[in-house]
Amino acid sequence: MKKTYVVGLVLGLLLLAACAPRPTSTSFLSSSSRSSVSSSVSSDDGTAVQIPASVKAGTGAVRESLLASGVVELGKSGAPHTLLLVTNHACTYCRQFELEDFPRLKQDFINTGLLRYQVVTLPLLKYTESNLFAAALLCGAKQGKGLAIHNSLFSLQPRDEKTVVKLAKQLTLNEKDFTACLHDAATKATLDEQNHSLKQLGITLVPTFVLDEDKAVGLPEYADLRGKINAAIEHGPASSSPGL
Repeated sequence: MKKTYVVGLVLGLLLLAACAPRPTSTSFLSSSSRSSVSSSVSSDDGTAVQIPASVKAGTGAVRESLLASGVVELGKSGAPHTLLLVTNHACTYCRQFELEDFPRLKQDFINTGLLRYQVVTLPLLKYTESNLFAAALLCGAKQGKGLAIHNSLFSLQPRDEKTVVKLAKQLTLNEKDFTACLHDAATKATLDEQNHSLKQLGITLVPTFVLDEDKAVGLPEYADLRGKINAAIEHGPASSSPGL
């Protein structure tokens, strides 16, 4: 019995490691990187999908585009710096960043034209809905609602295709086109290429942030992230972007 318990504990810790605040760049994340915060996710009652208030209120006048790589990009195309977020919609820390820090990041740097913000999903085996949600983000972005569907997926329950399609309909996406996109071989090919690119960059954990070429894993305090971006701005325009 004891041996079984130990094996189970080890496996559990390995699974949790895929979504944890693990600072790997002291220049980016300080020792004050946050631990997880317990928060409940409202479940769906079968009649309506819960959409975050920030989505209902609109995302503001910010440019959204879908890159050829399938990455969703927000902000001025000529912004001097780029922040790539590698996320997963089942990750507690990723959700925490989206709810608490993204609104401030958007106000401080994206709306002001100083930062391009890119979002890509890293599917993880422990989260069986990962590939579905990655496809949903891509297909939503094809209809200009990438940010809206990205925000909403963190709270989606139940986490299945029927509910994802219902969400798309509530966000006024074309349901037929969205559903076809979810199953399109081209969508799978794009996501496979994304995963290959992320592996090439050595990215295996979420959340991962890449500011220009500076990569860091884990959830930072917003003050640390803001300080790093300000330092990059003071240094001058970046010579290269994250590479996706």
